[in-house]
Amino acid sequence: LAGALVALSGLLAHGRSSTGPVLSVAPPAPPLCPVEGGVVDPTRCAGYSAEDATAALQAALHSGAHTVLVRNLGTPWLVTSVLWLGSNQTLLFSPGAVIEAKRWAAYWNDTKPVTRPHPLLSTGQAGSTNVTLQGAAGAALRMHKRDYMNSTLYPFHNEWRYGLHLSGGSRHIFVYDLTIASAGGDGICLSYAVSDIHIARVVLDDNCEHCTLAARTPAPSHPARAAYSR
Repeated sequence: LAGALVALSGLLAHGRSSTGPVLSVAPPAPPLCPVEGGVVDPTRCAGYSAEDATAALQAALHSGAHTVLVRNLGTPWLVTSVLWLGSNQTLLFSPGAVIEAKRWAAYWNDTKPVTRPHPLLSTGQAGSTNVTLQGAAGAALRMHKRDYMNSTLYPFHNEWRYGLHLSGGSRHIFVYDLTIASAGGDGICLSYAVSDIHIARVVLDDNCEHCTLAARTPAPSHPARAAYSR
């Protein structure tokens, strides 16, 4: 045992210099999204690409920041799957900023008949609380309804390609000054016991069959489901 301690002591001695240890602990990995003053810019998040901003936007939404900046980059923020909203957060759109479902992305093209939602933005079944989507002139959520209606390109009908899906008991949701365009389903869908939803100065353009904000009475078999809006 004494010999082993001497050998270990020698190894430690050789691992040092006059200025301190040669080997040091690696610095912590940088965060997926640097948050400064409670604000996050998704272009600085890991995985950002002008061709696919999904990972960066999702990381920003789950970064804990109270404000996510959706800036006008000159081209849309292209996403290839649903963006899950968090809670206690504002998505702040610059004038002209657009989040767009990337054309031909596999997520929106079902390979078999399904009955689950394929929205652009969603709270999911877990729901969200205290979320604001604050738009501006020209700010939009945009999908590609005309593509989805082409049975050659999209062989299986799916009316649940919502622009914005609020579900799971979500509450205190505010949507202002935003255009939601060309969704393959409802422009905005409210379902499953949502409450305290505020929608103002929102344009629903060319979504699903109707393109106007209209409510349907919940089916008797789903008494907890809120009215839908298109």
